[in-house]
Parts: sequence; structure tokens; C-alpha cells
Amino acid sequence: MVDMDVPQAADGGTPDPARVDPALLDRLAARQAGHLAVWQLVMLGVARSSVTELVSRRGWTRVHRGVLRVLGGRADDMGQLWAGLLCVAGVGGPERATSRLLEGGDRVAALAAAVSDVAVVTGFSAGWLMGIRDNPPAVPQLLVERETQVRGRPVRVVRSRRASDDLRWIDGVPCALPHRVLWDMAWIARRTGRAEVNVADAAVHLDRLRVLSMDEFLGAVADPLSFGLPRRVPRAMVRAADRVRPGFSHSETEARGRAIIREVLAELGLDATTRPYLLRDGAGAMVGEMDVAVIDVQWGLEVDGPHHDAPSVARRDRRRDEQVRGVDGWEVTRYHHTLVEEEATFRGRVRTDALDMLTRRGWSRAA
Repeated sequence: MVDMDVPQAADGGTPDPARVDPALLDRLAARQAGHLAVWQLVMLGVARSSVTELVSRRGWTRVHRGVLRVLGGRADDMGQLWAGLLCVAGVGGPERATSRLLEGGDRVAALAAAVSDVAVVTGFSAGWLMGIRDNPPAVPQLLVERETQVRGRPVRVVRSRRASDDLRWIDGVPCALPHRVLWDMAWIARRTGRAEVNVADAAVHLDRLRVLSMDEFLGAVADPLSFGLPRRVPRAMVRAADRVRPGFSHSETEARGRAIIREVLAELGLDATTRPYLLRDGAGAMVGEMDVAVIDVQWGLEVDGPHHDAPSVARRDRRRDEQVRGVDGWEVTRYHHTLVEEEATFRGRVRTDALDMLTRRGWSRAA
């Protein structure tokens, strides 16, 4: 909570009480992980000459040039992201904020949107927010307009033209769109040996979450201008597309495998979902997506394509399966795509697993 008493300005004057609303500062700080930019304070009516005394009296911390962390603000990875965004938005942010405030509407939303007009999170930082990576990079990675000056600021930037509304909010943080995130991951990691693998794994993960389909990813590589990307696609992104193209998650083999599973379950009198099933925990957070789910017996069935053979994807699958098993007794069974080609064997395996599951759940044996 900001909960401030507006101090008297150093020059003896005080800000206009009608212009200073502590509740607005409170809301804005909460929206930005407990961080405020000096230019935002000024926009909300705090005299610039009052800022130093405000920081001293309220126990706020100067994080970067022109960026403050309120008492109790987050000093974790999320806080670091917002501190970097606000620091970069100090160049151009006030002008964008003035324009948005003149349009009317909620002032807090306008100030937050002004930040996103200047910079959005991208690359591996956005990958962390999307759940692609376990940890964010040490320095926030941001996408900014070409002319934005960031010298001396604690961020790494990708400079490119972009539309101001070309973004997605994730956990309250402005992020680049998924295909742009993958492009920037490839560009940032272009001199490393894992750029291709990182982008391919991220594309598969986003495809499974239905955030960015594999067709869209391949389309962005083939025709980047149609997706608002630079003409010259990073080599690692091209190689990543080649890596996943032969067997991405919606291949004919996997689709056939899911159809067979549903047929076998129907023969046993079990109702299976006809669309991917999003499993959520008690708090409503998404834990995982099932190719096929039998909700009545809390059982998910997966058909894994070739990309699941990659060690990084296999590790992610194991972590996700552990999370699934922690939700109200749910269980998950995986089948390799090569088993689908042996249809009789595959049908028998699914039937045996289903009968075993019914027995363990205490259900009467199906026909």
C-alpha cells in the first residue's frame, strides 16, 4: 500500500490537493509490482520537488534512474521486469501518457498503457512469463522502437518497429505477441549453440497450450511481413521451423491416435472429451492440457509426437505430469506416436489401461 501523506514541496509550495489522489498511486503501484516512475507521479499531480521528501518519509527505494519501489514492493523477478520497463519508458513515456490522459478514461490504465507504448517484454523474459522457461534471464529483455535510447539502463533491448497495440498482457505485464517472442529469442541467442533448440521447444510448448499454433509459427517463418515481423528471419528460427515441421503436435498420426483412443473408450462405455481438456487446480490456474480426458475417472491420455523425444521436452512432460497427479487424484497415461502405427496393439493397450484404471477407481468392470 502506498498510503501516502503528500509532503510539502521543497520550495515551500504544496501540490494541488485536487490533483493528488493517494488511491490512484496505490492502484498504479499495485499494478506495477510495487514500482512507480517519477514521471508517473508527476502525471498524477505530485510535484517533482516533493519526490525526494516523499521517498525519505515513506521508506521508498530508488531502484533505477527515475524509478521507485514503494514500501513492500516486489524485489523479485517480476519486480525487476517492471523496474526495467518503467526505466526505459522514461524516454517517451510522458508524451505518450499525456496523449492517453487527454483521451479520458481510467488514469491508472492510461499510465500503464503509456509504458507499453514504449516497451514490452520479449525474448526469454516473455518466455518465462508464458511458462516456457523455468527462470528469467538476469537482465530483462524488452522490445522497443528503433529510436528509443536506453544507454545506461538495466535492460537488454531488441529494436524494431511495432504497432502500439501489438502486445498481449500476461500476469499484468505487457508482452510482445508469441510469434514476435520466438523471433526475438532466436535473435538474442543467435550466437549461442542452443538457439534453434530453444525456439523449437518454445514453439512446441505454445502449440500445446493453444497460444500459438504450429501453422502460425511456420507461417511467420515463411511470410514474416504478414505477421508484422522484420523481413529477415533469424537463421535459428528457420532451423527451428525445419526441426518441428516433420512431426508437430497436430500431425495426422497423433490425430489418428486420439481418434482411436476415443473409439476404444466409447466401446467401454466411457465418455471422453472430443476437444483438448484444460485441467485447472483448485485456485483456477491451468496445470496442463490433455489430448483426451475421461473426466468421470479423472484420467488424461496423451499421444506424444516426435518432438517429445527431445530431452528438454521430455523433462517438461515429466514436470507437467507430476503437477497433474497433484490435482484431485488425476492420472495421466502417455502413448508414443509409433505405437499408433500398430493399430491392433495400440487398441489393446488402451483397452487394458482403461480397464485397469476402472478397477483402481473402484468402478464396476465395463463391457
